[in-house]
Amino acid sequence: MIPESVIEEVRARLDAVAVIGRHTKLRKSGSSFVGTCPFHQEKNPSFRVYPEKKRFRCYGCGAHGDIFEFLQKLQGKDFPAVVRELANEVGVEVQEKAPAHLEAHRQEKAGALAACEASAAHWIALLWGATGDDARRYLTARGVNATTAREFGLGAAVNAWHDLHRAVAGRNGVSNADLERAGLILDKGKGLYDRFRGRLVFPVTDVDGRVIGFGGRALGHAPGPKYINTPETLLYKKSRALYGISQAKDAIRRTGTAVLVEGYFDVLLPQQAGIRNVVSVCGTALTPEHLELLKRCDCRELVLLFDGDAAGSSAPPQVAAAIFEAGLSARVAQLPGDPDEYVRAHGRAGFEALLAAAPALTEYLIDHAVQQQTGGAAATHTSVEQKIAIVRTLAAHAVALPDGLARSAFERRIAQRLALDIGALRAELQRAPR
Repeated sequence: MIPESVIEEVRARLDAVAVIGRHTKLRKSGSSFVGTCPFHQEKNPSFRVYPEKKRFRCYGCGAHGDIFEFLQKLQGKDFPAVVRELANEVGVEVQEKAPAHLEAHRQEKAGALAACEASAAHWIALLWGATGDDARRYLTARGVNATTAREFGLGAAVNAWHDLHRAVAGRNGVSNADLERAGLILDKGKGLYDRFRGRLVFPVTDVDGRVIGFGGRALGHAPGPKYINTPETLLYKKSRALYGISQAKDAIRRTGTAVLVEGYFDVLLPQQAGIRNVVSVCGTALTPEHLELLKRCDCRELVLLFDGDAAGSSAPPQVAAAIFEAGLSARVAQLPGDPDEYVRAHGRAGFEALLAAAPALTEYLIDHAVQQQTGGAAATHTSVEQKIAIVRTLAAHAVALPDGLARSAFERRIAQRLALDIGALRAELQRAPR
């Protein structure tokens, strides 16, 4: 815990105009400074900084607060992390006291982070060295250029049992225990061996760009399934990790929109094409924790872009409730295949046109429910039993929407699509099992 006296000293030494002015151009206007808001897109400046009070306010989107809150909102960091960084900048020493068990946990976490960073560096070196030929050829075949591979820290693990821990353990303070805690080596009672062998490696980072885990795609005759991932660790929780978030966060803040895909290459190829607000879940369904992470990056809208197969088409209904409960709007873009293949075939303009044409999630849910029951038949050819089944399918989505305009509009759209009386529909929604 950071003492209040330290927080106040840091606050006293800060120059609000200097700190905030790094992120948006400010000009003096009376006793305050004015500029364009970094939290939403605008042409006419509505963002003001008040140097005496050391506070900011946007009269366009309503964002406001002190310098700490500005950086929290801009960078998606928690309060202590912002205070520590600013304290270091202004020369204030932060002495934090933590219980022994928390300090031990902090040290274990720091060791695991060091293990991840060292492993990433080792695999990067292998990718660009003599042993990385197969991995580089595979990247070329998938359309990933060297600039993108370097930006995302892609690497190559050789097909050997003991390469990583022999190369990394004992260097820069990284121990075998650190590598085990990071999920990078295993011990099954017959000695230590590497988890990632003979694979193209994708580092997964947190919002600050720190490596917290990895995904690996098999190359040649690598053992195991095509893709493997770091298991749950001190650092890596699938329910909280989004691939590409550190590269996408600025674009998400600028546009207010995040494009959600399912795979590593589905992030790499759009980002390479200049569509920078694309992220992916890491082998799990979209969770409230993922949505909270996106909201900390000022995301207000999601575009769901899943593969054009049966699993992809059923994914939006599965995550709709979490999106509605998080207070985000969403749209669904439908593809005939994979996003990475689509952007290679149609380029940035084609990909952006696909996103722009994506219908609202609520409309997609209605279409999907109708399709499942009727094959897309018109309301005049839909039986009463089919209509009841559709309404019961949509009831769970309706109840997840906040009371008011959004839910009312959804209910009216269902009634219109199924040619139902709105009062009768609402009564049926109330009776439907949740």
